[in-house]
Amino acid sequence: MWSIAKIKTNEIESFKKNLKKKVNSDLVFYIPKIKIITRKNNKIYNEKIKNILQDYIFCFSKDFKKSKDMDNFKYIKGLSYFLSGHSFNQQQIVDFIKYCKKF
Repeated sequence: MWSIAKIKTNEIESFKKNLKKKVNSDLVFYIPKIKIITRKNNKIYNEKIKNILQDYIFCFSKDFKKSKDMDNFKYIKGLSYFLSGHSFNQQQIVDFIKYCKKF
């Protein structure tokens, strides 16, 4: 089941590491990104890669099915909070991820 977490941007790696320790099943992360290219006189002047959703990250695990289980993950380092209602909006989350992966 997919869940969306708001994280502290400078602690992405520690959040991933600590969540992997707590989750019993396989864990998948997805962060949609965009590449911004600045050109000057038809030459690449600057390239940046930015997160589209800034400080939000998609997490997939079978352990996210029950809201009681989500309470166990509340106090992970780097996490601000998990968005509520993820169990009711699974189809929209999957559609959004597929749409982002197309591009």
